[in-house]
Amino acid sequence: MNRLKFYQIVLMVVSTFFSSSLVSCSTPETSDKDGVSIWIDPQQAQRLSCRGANLYILQEGKLGGLIRTISKWNGHRPTIPADIPAVNVTWQAPPDYKYQFQLRSYTRNVMRTPKLNIPRKGTVPQTESKFQIELPCVSDGLASIMIALRITDATRTRMPGSPIALELRKECRLDDDQSRQK
Repeated sequence: MNRLKFYQIVLMVVSTFFSSSLVSCSTPETSDKDGVSIWIDPQQAQRLSCRGANLYILQEGKLGGLIRTISKWNGHRPTIPADIPAVNVTWQAPPDYKYQFQLRSYTRNVMRTPKLNIPRKGTVPQTESKFQIELPCVSDGLASIMIALRITDATRTRMPGSPIALELRKECRLDDDQSRQK
């Protein structure tokens, strides 16, 4: 998919987000203490025209607008552009919430399995903490990936909507210095 077509799709999705109030955006200073919150940081959200606000995956224990909208795309997976080698995520939760990630690349000849800079399972931090999901391209092409996250409370009860599983695509171009991750 060429870059112009990607941005046209992004603009269409973003306008859908705002016109139907599906995306939960807030200023970076907003902090949610009543439930698990996970969001794309303001710098990357700004690329999606969220104007420097947080783009929520989960907000106060409820699915954020990003997830609800992606689930309505009926099998059409969003594509992460080649110039984004990693996704920056911030999260926080009440005490004793546990998480477990499952990451997979369906096209390992184009992109290796996504990598986390945190352990694949552990305790969600109580204070705002950042982590990164690296998307390691190994050749030119379009990779299909899955990122799944299961969250449980102190009684090991799964949070509503958990596990969250996103199937995405990643455009890989090794001639782009930011995508080169061999």
